[in-house]
Amino acid sequence: MAKITVIPLTLDYAKMVFPYLQNDEIYHYIPDQKYSSVAELERHYKILIQGSENSDELWLNWLIFGKDVDNQVLGNLQATICLSQQDTQIGYIIFKDFWNQGYATEAVI
Repeated sequence: MAKITVIPLTLDYAKMVFPYLQNDEIYHYIPDQKYSSVAELERHYKILIQGSENSDELWLNWLIFGKDVDNQVLGNLQATICLSQQDTQIGYIIFKDFWNQGYATEAVI
């Protein structure tokens, strides 16, 4: 049985996600910088939702929720698809409270 569900990223989730993105430890592993406000995170989400200006790229962004932790937001999942090269890159952030529990593995398989 799946431990997670993924749903498309929307601006509505910025306020919920913002506190988790304040943990300095996650920035050791990702190239982002800590967001200083919910409004700044919303601006970032707006860019992700609008997608790439490059017509050869497709951006897909989701939030990861845990079914076994009362639908708690656990992190995010991103995919960039390069159409001409038939290549996909993925990235994810699992919030510190949920590390080492298999959520990232399930999200990417």
